[in-house]
Amino acid sequence: GTFYIWAKVPAKKNPEIFAKELLLEKGINTVPGNLLSKNFSDVNPGKDFVRFAMVQPVERTKEAAERLMK
Repeated sequence: GTFYIWAKVPAKKNPEIFAKELLLEKGINTVPGNLLSKNFSDVNPGKDFVRFAMVQPVERTKEAAERLMK
């Protein structure tokens, strides 16, 4: 399974630019929230956020898949 953290971007930062800065400067991969949520009455609830996926390493995921197959 995966857990997600929705974090508010620093004041007056564009989430797409902030996500790009995190990736290029810190090696942290995240997704701009405005790309993941839809507009409701011309308001995008994800517009000021980025989303982090808290996932397990590949080896741990393979181990879980093997247990499921048994």
